[in-house]
Amino acid sequence: MNKKFLFIIFAFSVFSGLKAQALLEISGSIETLRSYPAKDVAVDLLDEQGNLIRIDSTDRDGIYAFRELEPNTVYYVRPRYKASVYNGVSTMDIVLTRKYLQGERDLETPYAFIGADMDGSDTITAHDLLVMTKVVLGEVDFLEGKLQFIRKDWVFNPDFSSFHNISKAGWKRVELNSDSQVVDFFLTRRGDVNSTLVVE
Repeated sequence: MNKKFLFIIFAFSVFSGLKAQALLEISGSIETLRSYPAKDVAVDLLDEQGNLIRIDSTDRDGIYAFRELEPNTVYYVRPRYKASVYNGVSTMDIVLTRKYLQGERDLETPYAFIGADMDGSDTITAHDLLVMTKVVLGEVDFLEGKLQFIRKDWVFNPDFSSFHNISKAGWKRVELNSDSQVVDFFLTRRGDVNSTLVVE
């Protein structure tokens, strides 16, 4: 076997290895807390400096994917909703929040606390109840600014007592080394105590 042939085999092997390394991806799903897929959600892929590289949108099953990404690279994944969502806040949310404030019933999940914290003040007070009531009565608009993405691997405080860092749950730093990564998110909103949000 001559040297030229050996070189060709070696070069092909190296090229194939590099190509295989480059075929990494970051993908995942976005769904509501009741497992309804969130379609048409824009998902940004940023580099380590925060520069936007690509944008994808979730399909009808709430799936997004960024393919053929460079290995040994840090990326950030950040979903954002492109449309307004009006549903998810109802009279039942008012009832649940009032019972919590009166000490008649606990809020059993961190997502319920986020829903009851209508004004985003990191506490649940009578003011949250007032704003929630105005939204249900149609006296104030309450649109996409109060939507909240929370990645599924986010770890809450054990007593759900503080949400001042909750904005960090809406994005994920991904160190893409030799394996593809999956980053899933929940989509919820302020005011949705009983998790009835539906993205149509």
